[in-house]
Amino acid sequence: AEAAASGFPLVARGDLFWPDHPEAASNDQYLWLNDTLVAPVFDSSKNETTRDVWIPPGSWVDAWNGSAVTGPATLSVTQPYERQPMWHRSGGFVVLAPRGATRVDAQDWSHLVVDAHPAAGAATTRRHLAEKGTGARTPLAVSTDGAGGVAVDIGALPTARKWTVRLHLRPGQRVVDTTLDGKPLAVAHIEPLTAAVRPFRGAGAAPPPLAGAVAEFELPAAAAARSVAARIVSA
Repeated sequence: AEAAASGFPLVARGDLFWPDHPEAASNDQYLWLNDTLVAPVFDSSKNETTRDVWIPPGSWVDAWNGSAVTGPATLSVTQPYERQPMWHRSGGFVVLAPRGATRVDAQDWSHLVVDAHPAAGAATTRRHLAEKGTGARTPLAVSTDGAGGVAVDIGALPTARKWTVRLHLRPGQRVVDTTLDGKPLAVAHIEPLTAAVRPFRGAGAAPPPLAGAVAEFELPAAAAARSVAARIVSA
């Protein structure tokens, strides 16, 4: 919907975001939906491929093992041929539909997931959900205050919908003082696995081995605007 409205691409070369960095002007890596850095492996004839990747400014989390890196920096990265090197931007988020359907028209949007990587400092990322069929836009925002506070705001919807909110934490972190519209909200912490995991798996998925836990909240079906608030603390 955003690409149709503004012409900004779904996948964009780095210099659209960081024009002052010559390294960003590369055709060999790109930003997907503004928040995921992808550096494709072109040589699939070997079981593992090594390539250089320019990491943009800010904090980025390896999608496969959960390790964090701060840019700008150039890394030598090795992955097996079946994995594309990817990093999630700290402060970014993506909305996920349940797994199973590969086409948007076949997806069940009665339950969606906000999958977020909270920033360490004060930051706000805003996006919109465009409804299937009507194109009605629902504002979404993930905010951090730089002192542990995090908020996920979901605007009013044209129809009632369940949500799962997932906060990817750093090692040793936990979420406390959780509320939904000012009322106490239960939170579950999902611990990392010991092996690499596949990204974008949605509700209930465990994080990769070098990441922290995922704090997961279940929001009952409603059409009204809602706000999840929590505090991140270090153990």
